[in-house]
Amino acid sequence: MTISVQCQVFLSILVYNIFRGIKMHIRLKELRKERGMKLKDVAEAMGVTVRAISRYEEGTREPSVEMIIKFCKLYEVSADYLLGLEDETGTKL
Repeated sequence: MTISVQCQVFLSILVYNIFRGIKMHIRLKELRKERGMKLKDVAEAMGVTVRAISRYEEGTREPSVEMIIKFCKLYEVSADYLLGLEDETGTKL
């Protein structure tokens, strides 16, 4: 079985974040709250269920690459920030 390059990159980043202790789900929840949005608002903007957004924020489900891109656009942040590869100032971690 072969894995696409996109999946390999995503899995590498995910494993990297897990070992560094950076939790994408925490950033997702923080970003939503900072913008005064409810789970329903995000779900509607992303075209998914409230439960899906809730699971992403709980860390019980990992978003696909496409969902990460949508989150970045919605919250106007870089994928590096969302994935924990840089801090809020843009400094690489």
